[in-house]
Amino acid sequence: MSTPSHPFLGNMQTTLVGNVVCLTKYEIDANTKGGALWVVTPNSGLRDDILGDELIKVKMPHSMFEQQLERVKSGDAKFPGLFEILAQVTVGTANKAALTAVSIRPYIPEPETKTESKPPIKS
Repeated sequence: MSTPSHPFLGNMQTTLVGNVVCLTKYEIDANTKGGALWVVTPNSGLRDDILGDELIKVKMPHSMFEQQLERVKSGDAKFPGLFEILAQVTVGTANKAALTAVSIRPYIPEPETKTESKPPIKS
């Protein structure tokens, strides 16, 4: 059975901005390694089995941990902190969406632009 060819079924990505509390990595053997970003978000109140803030796991490549470690050592990043994460969206366990980080950088909000107010027209 072939997969239907639909443009929207291609490469899905999303950008997240959130408080990344930590990064973790694992290495079982040379071919099985990876990592995760852990993003904290205020409790939505939708689940009665969670007390306190909720954690969102975003998978990441093993190499991303080492890259971020170098950024921390150089002072370019600090955890926990507010970060912008570009993530690939794929189908995970039980057909739920899974997020895998493609890139991560400290979040720098864009400056707010003031709308210039014009003086009233005199009649």
